[in-house]
Amino acid sequence: MRTSILLNGVVKTRIERITDGSFASIKIKTMQNLLFVYGTLRQNYGNHGFLKNAHFFGEAKTQDKFVMHCRGSIPFVSESQAISQIVGEVYEIDDNTLAAIDQLEGCYPKRDDSGEFESSSWYVRKQVPIQFGEGNNAIYIWMYFNEQETQHPIISTGNYKDREAMLHRQDRVWYFAYGSNMDVARMLTRKAPFTRRIKGRVGDHRLVFNKISDDYPGFGYANIIPEQGYDVMGVLYEVNADGLLQLDKYEGVRGGTIFDVRCRCLWTMELRWRQPSTWLIRTRWRMVCYLRSLIWIIFTEAWMFWVREGSRIWIRRC
Repeated sequence: MRTSILLNGVVKTRIERITDGSFASIKIKTMQNLLFVYGTLRQNYGNHGFLKNAHFFGEAKTQDKFVMHCRGSIPFVSESQAISQIVGEVYEIDDNTLAAIDQLEGCYPKRDDSGEFESSSWYVRKQVPIQFGEGNNAIYIWMYFNEQETQHPIISTGNYKDREAMLHRQDRVWYFAYGSNMDVARMLTRKAPFTRRIKGRVGDHRLVFNKISDDYPGFGYANIIPEQGYDVMGVLYEVNADGLLQLDKYEGVRGGTIFDVRCRCLWTMELRWRQPSTWLIRTRWRMVCYLRSLIWIIFTEAWMFWVREGSRIWIRRC
């Protein structure tokens, strides 16, 4: 058994967490604040000294998925995209330590005890469900969010320890996804981590469904072909060379049946300081005949799920 904390509204109780992830309450005791940290406040990083008097409860991760951006050595977790669970550590801290970390993060609680924060805050604190180990149970713990720094590269694993390996690569290229790879989980499962994910559109191309599945006879997948007057909506990922090779394996880049090409793609994400730009990106199409209305192709439920999830970037939080 391992000691942990359960927050029940504003009442804080000490419980025992069983190794299978379930909880069993054994005694009530007034507790201090619980804080989930994911960046430089973690062990062996520059700001960990703020937690020198804190009680370490263990490694943990968020139950929900968020997106971790990073500028230099500073990470920013945002609710703007659902990329991955955020990995970190949980500490029990006193009120003075919490206030000091609030100052460090530029997080300014209002003095009216409303639980809200001043509009001048850089980060804000929210209580979100946090998981310990592999159990499904979660407890609500304070965590810092920043919605002002979402233009920076992404650590798609959600683990700040991967910052050096992911952000210092010099072989990153743009990859345009228009089918199941629009879904974040699909990309990560295929071992293609990315450092940027934004909406994109390829002009003078048409979305067609002329790729017959080798594994599922009668089923087909998306493809694009050059055709004037049409646009293809999709998702732009910035990936490294290793990730692109992994995608090549899944897309069947072999024997000359799929060609890598470079085309112009409009970056449709408007930032406060930058107008939409045109980028040369890498995409691919399969050179096969497209027979209008002569071949009926159906799609697997899994493929449709990935496309639906990936296309959410165009309509709401993705």
